[in-house]
Amino acid sequence: MIRTALLSSIFLFANSVLAADAANINANDWHRIKEQDGVIAYKMRDEESGLYLFKSVGVIEAPIDQVLSVVVDSKEAQEWVPKLMECEILDVSEFPDTFLQYSKYDVPWPMKDRVFISDVKIDVDPRTHRTEIRYTNTQHQIDYDPEKVVQGYIGGSTYTLVPTRAGFTHITAVSVVDPKGGVPAWLVNWVAESMPFDTMQRLRARLESDDLVLDENLIALYQE
Repeated sequence: MIRTALLSSIFLFANSVLAADAANINANDWHRIKEQDGVIAYKMRDEESGLYLFKSVGVIEAPIDQVLSVVVDSKEAQEWVPKLMECEILDVSEFPDTFLQYSKYDVPWPMKDRVFISDVKIDVDPRTHRTEIRYTNTQHQIDYDPEKVVQGYIGGSTYTLVPTRAGFTHITAVSVVDPKGGVPAWLVNWVAESMPFDTMQRLRARLESDDLVLDENLIALYQE
């Protein structure tokens, strides 16, 4: 039971790269590894850290405004992100265009829980509705007990959403995250290959749920 929980938590950090930034990755560097349930997974090895960066590409059978709302809304995040204990928007002064987000993940012993503080920026093309959600590291500091929690590093994670002609959403997810705290690279890489499929399936399931609540501020980004 403990082993299962441990692996579930490690998968949260599985798409980890120390040196790379999502904005600086060449498309030719990605290597296709698997296709499952309509999701295609790719990986790229970071030579400096020995870890793999993973990318997932697929289609969500939901309109783009609903997908954006579920991905970004901090209240919704706990409904579909595994092991997420807390998620909060710390600065709402320019929400939804830009904001500061805090997330805390439950990690079983002997590892410590992880917290991430990220600057989030949403760009929506007014003509095509192509949307990029970009998470980058911030200098913002919070108070936490270093004996219990490790603050990780966000290096340029992105969700790219594109509406399809059928009214669905094509989604590309890339994460550049360093969990810090000495998680072995071999263990991260071993668990990582299932991550793109697990994440996409949980997101799909949440969008199909009956109790879904959408954020009107996010929905409004697509209104004329």
